[in-house]
Order: sequence, then structure tokens, then C-alpha cells
Amino acid sequence: MSLVGGFIRIVRQGFRVEFQEKERLLTPLFFAALMLLLFNFVLDEQAEAVQVKLFVAEIFLTMLFALHLCFSRIFEADAEDRAFEVLQTYSLHRLAWFAGKYCLAMIFGLLVIVPMILLSGLFHGQATLFLLYSPALWGVVVLMLAGLSALGVLLAAMMLKARGREVLFPLLYFPLAIPVLLAASEAVLGFISGSAAAWQWLGLLLGFDVIFITLSAVLFAELVGD
Repeated sequence: MSLVGGFIRIVRQGFRVEFQEKERLLTPLFFAALMLLLFNFVLDEQAEAVQVKLFVAEIFLTMLFALHLCFSRIFEADAEDRAFEVLQTYSLHRLAWFAGKYCLAMIFGLLVIVPMILLSGLFHGQATLFLLYSPALWGVVVLMLAGLSALGVLLAAMMLKARGREVLFPLLYFPLAIPVLLAASEAVLGFISGSAAAWQWLGLLLGFDVIFITLSAVLFAELVGD
């Protein structure tokens, strides 16, 4: 099976599974909405300058936790019908397998993140409305998602057969994701304030993306076998 053919097959299979069981997408969406509601209920009536920082903090924190729910279940359907073991016996290129799952993680991550950010903007009103039209915000969000998606796919594959994976996954995911979260939030705040340090944080975020994507692709191939 060719690299492109294997990639397309993995993506198609993933879409069929995800849209058959809509709770896989609805669960992180509801979780994100509840987190945003809690943030805005507790931190209401802040000064405008503080509201911008709160907006950035809450969307990245909410994204971190909501994506955890998406990534931890990315191989769940494969485990239920033993598709994971069957795919290991096929002449499927391991890079195509990883790329397909990575693409799915990116797509479903965006399906969670975009409405979450728009909802957060509605909560804050005029104080943060300009950020919803900011290319810097959306660009950094996509870069953060790119790194976390690779990490999520690798950890989900590692935890597939592990006992207590519901506990082990967040224990590995959150410490590794925190540097990406910090770099992304500081980059956005830097671009908002016009600070030159924003480009340094953006460079750091890109560095994390390259490291996570490269290592995840290599380790995934070793994990599932040649």
C-alpha cells in the first residue's frame, strides 16, 4: 500500500468512526463550554486590560484540557474492534498511519477550538472582540495544536494497551504540553502588546512543534512495529 493511499484510508476510516459516535466530539465541546462558563463566572467585571489577558489565559487553558479529551480517545475505536492489531499486520506504511491519525487529531482539534474561542469572545464582549479577527491569535493557536496533536497521537498509541491509561495519559500529556502552552500564550500576549519578544516565543513554539512532530513520527513507527 502506497504512502498516500494508506494516509487516505486512515483518514476516511477515522471520519466514519468519529461521525458515527458524535459524543467523541460533543464531549470535549461541552467540557470546554463548562470551563469557559466557570472562568467568566468567577472572574467577572475585570478591567479591560485584564480581560484581554484573562481571555488569552482561559482559551489556552481550556484548549489544553479539551484537547486532552480528544487525543486520549483517538485510538479507542481501533482498540474496541481490534483494528489496531489488524493494521499492524497490513503492509501499511507506518508514516502514513501516523500522518492519518495526526491529520484527524488536527481536524477534530480545530472543530473543538474554533467554537470554543468564538464562545469565549462572546463572554468577554467588546473588550476582546478585536482578538477574534487577529491573525496572530489564530496562527499561534494552529501552531500550538500542531505540536499537541503529534504528542497526543504518540501518547494515545503508547497507552493503548497500558493498564490505568486514563491516569497515565494525563500524567505524561500535561507536563509535556505545558512548555507549548506557555510559549503560545506568551507569543499572543507579545503580539497584542507589540513586544519584540513575541517573535522569540513564536520561534520557541515552532521549535517545540518540530521536536514533537519529528519524535512522534519516529517513535510511533517503532511503537507499532515495522
